[in-house]
Amino acid sequence: MKPYLIFCLLTIAFIACNSDDSNTDSKVAIDINAFTEKIKYHPGDPFIETFKKSEFFKLSGLEDHVVETTNGTILSIPKGAFRDKNGRIVEKEITIEVTDIANLEEQIQSNISGQYKDAVLKNGATLFINATADGEQLAFNQSNPVYIATNRQTELKNPLIFEGIRNPQGEMQWLKPTPPKQYLIPVDLEELDFLPPNFANTAQKHLPFRNYKVATTALLDSLYYSFGAMYPHDRNSQKKPALPNTSFNFFQDEGSHADHGIDSTTSCTGIDPSAIKVIKKRQFANTLIATKAFEQRLHYLHLAREQAALDIYINHLDWDMARCDEKVAQLLGSNSDYRMQFKAFARENLGNIKDLPPSVKNLGNYYSQQLKKTRTQLVELKKALDKELEKKAKAAKKIRTDYQKVLQKRATYRLNKFGFKLDKMGWITVAETLKPLDKFDLEIRVTNGKQYDRVHVYSVDPNISSIFAFKSTDKELFKEGYRGDPFLLYKKMQTAQAVVVAYQGKEAFYDQTNFKVTPTIRVRLNPQPITAQTLNQTLQKMESNHTKFNKIRVDLEYQAAFYAEELRRKQLRDDLAFIGRLASIALPCGIPPEQPTTN
Repeated sequence: MKPYLIFCLLTIAFIACNSDDSNTDSKVAIDINAFTEKIKYHPGDPFIETFKKSEFFKLSGLEDHVVETTNGTILSIPKGAFRDKNGRIVEKEITIEVTDIANLEEQIQSNISGQYKDAVLKNGATLFINATADGEQLAFNQSNPVYIATNRQTELKNPLIFEGIRNPQGEMQWLKPTPPKQYLIPVDLEELDFLPPNFANTAQKHLPFRNYKVATTALLDSLYYSFGAMYPHDRNSQKKPALPNTSFNFFQDEGSHADHGIDSTTSCTGIDPSAIKVIKKRQFANTLIATKAFEQRLHYLHLAREQAALDIYINHLDWDMARCDEKVAQLLGSNSDYRMQFKAFARENLGNIKDLPPSVKNLGNYYSQQLKKTRTQLVELKKALDKELEKKAKAAKKIRTDYQKVLQKRATYRLNKFGFKLDKMGWITVAETLKPLDKFDLEIRVTNGKQYDRVHVYSVDPNISSIFAFKSTDKELFKEGYRGDPFLLYKKMQTAQAVVVAYQGKEAFYDQTNFKVTPTIRVRLNPQPITAQTLNQTLQKMESNHTKFNKIRVDLEYQAAFYAEELRRKQLRDDLAFIGRLASIALPCGIPPEQPTTN
């Protein structure tokens, strides 16, 4: 990772500055030399063809701006940062020109290397910066400075900032070395990535998730923060924290129990997602938290899995970043693979935000209060989710129980009509045969049944106003009934009807045909599109004399409920698999998290 050099752009000779100390829009005396044209290179410069191209940014003088070059240099430009030749603050559109020369190839092609007196300079980063409005040269407002964070390509022990002059021969002369101020530059918190390494990539790789096909920032944040309800919060224990023994019930099947897939006895450490949710609040804007430098450090804090290390930064927002880095390195100790990384961060010697208000110290208490509140909210949200899922599971179970009662009523009704007397009714029916009936082999096939979401097949006995519901394993061959009503009884050579109702999305399909009861019966049904209204009218006419439990329309209501529950369970199983993959990253257990690839 390249170190950042952060400095206040006041007297750098890339652009001359005025000497105004006022922070108002009043007219001030300006050094006329500050408004001479800034020359990137002269006509005839031998390196014009290979010179690094400039980047241009058009900004309003009425607003604060943060811009970033393609090489990663960040300019923080406050409102009122420029004055015109009359000494007034520029409020109209300003054009910023930046030439950001970073690597050795660009340095050679632009010939920006040179000497200071008799010393050869080792370049870390070189910039040409200029500002104009309507083609007129501008100068900096010294009392409202621009700040720059530039990505150094080489390690410099004692970096200095030089003013540069380029002669017509394409040679650089470097003057007036000054040490940089190591200020941090705050950026919009929403632009910072505080998620664990590989979290976003894993989520995107395994989408879709519910209605999401793209891993949006809102989705990723929501997913990550949800794990805060499962983070171990016992800080007083001398043992490594273990995941609380609370299930994450996606669905409950009969006699089964599904949890989140994380063993509650497994030792899980890492950064508390609740803490990340808290520091993303606006109260932490304009603190060291809201900086690219902290984003870099948080990446390694996730890998180090040490919440106490994160707390050092949060509880000492008034410290220089380098001091926090050193403290974290001490906390991690010699056994940590990441101690040397934070030692390297400390050597960058980064400070804090310029003009940091004293009240920033109070954010430590605010963080503690909000962390506790956020944890409680996430736990309660999880409990509410579990409760809602349990409620849906119980409702689905009740529907299944009710349907079994309907099936048993049909069986009882049919057996009574055919002269059977029942001794007992339950999962197994014991009956005494009073009149023998001939056996028959009935198979009903539905053409292209697999193309439908669901297919429901019935036989109707018009003589006794009875229906029999079939089930299938492939939506095409139907030859057996449901548990609770397994036996179909017909008289020899009587006429009956076979009915199919199929659905593809919300579109319904229907077919029916008559058949004679013979020893071997083969029926083919070919569903055709039908409107919901016509289907209802057709079935209503067919079963006008049927009791409620012997109506196809009633059975279809149960089947629709079963299908909705099937979809719900499938969605929850998919959710379980998706969340489980992210859980091992958000709450790593045992094995260190895998480093993201650069491919």
